[in-house]
Amino acid sequence: FWGAAAAGLLFLVARRVADEAVAVIAGLLYAFWLSSVVWSSYSVLRDSLVWALILGAVWLVLRVVDGSTLAAVGLFFVLVSLRWIRPYAAVFVFMGLALSGLLALRARSRAARRPALLLAASVLACEASFFFTGYPTVAQMMGVYLPGRIILKERVPLEGERPERPPLLGPSLPANA
Repeated sequence: FWGAAAAGLLFLVARRVADEAVAVIAGLLYAFWLSSVVWSSYSVLRDSLVWALILGAVWLVLRVVDGSTLAAVGLFFVLVSLRWIRPYAAVFVFMGLALSGLLALRARSRAARRPALLLAASVLACEASFFFTGYPTVAQMMGVYLPGRIILKERVPLEGERPERPPLLGPSLPANA
């Protein structure tokens, strides 16, 4: 089901960005791509749902740019769903929206102000809903992955597994010691 929804949303996005022929080709390629068929048929994987949500977010952003206020409300629900299912995918959508918003502000276009404010409101409302319910925000999630904060632990042998023996020869360079 979600794979078919993603193919339909890809068709809508491609038709809005390009033309009808490109949209048909893009939708058919996604619908019959082997991994899309496998992901859609295997109920445990949520990848087809994630693609449907990402493409839904793109389509709703395009609808907001076209002037639909109701699409901003839909975008809020899509972003909340995406944050709930795959937080890292939502982070990439947020970063894309932030970059687009900054470029729109840089252009100083009056036509871009309203869509930029609606999109910002959707993103901020999504973040506020997660913040006030105790879930980490995008800023907090990105802070976890700072190079100085990553802790690598040594691999612990599994039960019944022999621990690794030290190598017979020492490191070839002093820096590898």
